Amino acid sequence: MIAPTSAATGRTAADWCDGTAPTGFIAESIAQDDAVEITVFGGWRAYLAR
Repeated sequence: MIAPTSAATGRTAADWCDGTAPTGFIAESIAQDDAVEITVFGGWRAYLAR
């Protein structure tokens, strides 16, 4: 599966106390407009298997 163009990995805005900024999943705010909350499925694999 390929991630949509509005999603990527990159440095987050969170600055940790040691001065590092972790790499994480980032997305444009427009990506959440029609996003599905998959937490109730137990994760993305369970969501895809439904």
